[in-house]
Amino acid sequence: MLGVIGVLLGLVVLNWFFVSHKASNTARWIYTVMTGLGVLMTPYGLFDMPFDEMVLSLIISAISVVTIVLLFLPETNAWFRNGGVGGEDDIKVFE
Repeated sequence: MLGVIGVLLGLVVLNWFFVSHKASNTARWIYTVMTGLGVLMTPYGLFDMPFDEMVLSLIISAISVVTIVLLFLPETNAWFRNGGVGGEDDIKVFE
């Protein structure tokens, strides 16, 4: 079970790498779909949790929705269109 969790966590980190450092539009959409599914599934597990875990789950879902909104702002769309290159937000700065 621990190995499965490790692999899934690795895939999430890899996806975020492609979103943030490679400006991959495909990775952005994969993150959007996975977050949408996670938010839709959140209510099904809430009532089986202790109160503090329920609150934490709701906070995490809210933060995930905010990240999706930020990933689709006009400035962000332009950044993905340019492949993360150009302007003051050039991702090549970190290399």
